[in-house]
Amino acid sequence: MPLANESTILNLSYADNGLETQPLPRAPSQRLNSLAIVGVLVGSVFGYMVAKTVAQHSSPEALWSVSPRVLPSTVPTVTPHLASVAVAGTGPHAAKTATFAAPESTDLTYAEVVASPVAGARTQSSVAQPWGRVLLAAAMAGVLGVAYAYRRSNGSVAGSRHIEFSCCVLVNGQELKTVVVTGATGRTGQLVIKALLERADDVTVKALVRDPTVAREKLQSLEAGHRLKLVACNLENESQVSAVCSDADAVVWCASGFTSGNSLADRVKKLVGQEPEKKDIDSVALPVIAEAMKLHNREPSAWPRVVMLSSAGVTRPVWPEEKKQRLIGAADIPIVRLNPFGVLDRKRAAEQMLRDSGASYTIVRPTGLNDEQAPGRPIFSQGDVAVGRISRSDVADVLVRMLLDEAGCMGKTFEVVAMPDLAKPQSYEQQLTRLVPDTQALDEVSVEAQYNILQQLLPGETLQPNKLAMGQTYEQLDKGETGRLGERGQEKIPTTPFGRND
Repeated sequence: MPLANESTILNLSYADNGLETQPLPRAPSQRLNSLAIVGVLVGSVFGYMVAKTVAQHSSPEALWSVSPRVLPSTVPTVTPHLASVAVAGTGPHAAKTATFAAPESTDLTYAEVVASPVAGARTQSSVAQPWGRVLLAAAMAGVLGVAYAYRRSNGSVAGSRHIEFSCCVLVNGQELKTVVVTGATGRTGQLVIKALLERADDVTVKALVRDPTVAREKLQSLEAGHRLKLVACNLENESQVSAVCSDADAVVWCASGFTSGNSLADRVKKLVGQEPEKKDIDSVALPVIAEAMKLHNREPSAWPRVVMLSSAGVTRPVWPEEKKQRLIGAADIPIVRLNPFGVLDRKRAAEQMLRDSGASYTIVRPTGLNDEQAPGRPIFSQGDVAVGRISRSDVADVLVRMLLDEAGCMGKTFEVVAMPDLAKPQSYEQQLTRLVPDTQALDEVSVEAQYNILQQLLPGETLQPNKLAMGQTYEQLDKGETGRLGERGQEKIPTTPFGRND
């Protein structure tokens, strides 16, 4: 088999959100490894001369092409600019990996030199010549350089028949591999999966669904390849839920709704003439997920193990009357006033179950989800006083960024509303730093100050959300139009619980 004429130099670069291309920095503490690379380059030149000379002869043997592989840290979608190098070495086990640590101040975590075999040959007669032995010794020096760098890095890569370039998602130095998403076929869940696949190149997403056929139709537009796995799972079945989370690094909870009433206990109740109690799926499955994440991930992580999509308004039904009157623009909105099927109470209870579980978490409480709302800048607050609208795409972006980018979110609960058409910040670090953890009591003076500011950011012109009817938009209120469910106080509320989105 003929030897390749030359090694291909692969040039990878990035341009994301205006970031400039930066070369891989050389760490001062890795100077000896740099000397090893010099040996690789010198050995490559002489080794290539040997390979070219003997290419016409028999006795085929593997030579190796060595290329750098760069793994980003805080920006998973970015691949820094770095050209490859080449080295010639011999033997079926010559593939090695050299890892070079970068300074902590840089955005890059480490680089790998990946050795891959290509076709080659040598002849006894040529190597037997004195000059051949000299050149061969130089080539071996290059291979020894790779081996030395390998020992310095404590890494290894098995030889293969191709040059491999890949990225791993590193969150504060820890590798995130598998993320479970519940409520995957819901409108928000689909956007969460899309955002994960776009922002995290090497993450496998396990979408928990009730009906894989239906899920496949809804998610077929996502170009995910093998990175998206549809997993049939009944969230009411504890053993199924626990098993599917056994290899997960994190879970994004987007499910909502009520149990089906088809469990064994429910069927027994039906046989004796009793009506099964409808339970919210949050309180049934979320504690099981939290326990499973604790069981299978005992080491502390750089990200929250569970990111929960909850809802603004969950605490307002139990506010004291004095507080309800003082913060009437938050306490007397339709969802709080009517609280259909006790949905806010159920979400509040599920939140507390997650906090009490001991698993690391972040709880995100969006205001009114609106598919027609233009994407914009999310505004974080605490105290459950946020009122307004936010697009589902903004909510999905916040959930994913809490998992991938923001270390300051763990153990915190916050509300989020969005200002349409304003650019998103490059990082939410400042906003998250100002939020207090759930273990710390909120200052009511601060809560009221946040309420007063947020009331000025309401949609529409009336700025009196306590006059809204269920199903009425802010714009309809401005025009004096009736909403789709009727006049305030006479709304036609559905008589059966909302459907499931898992």
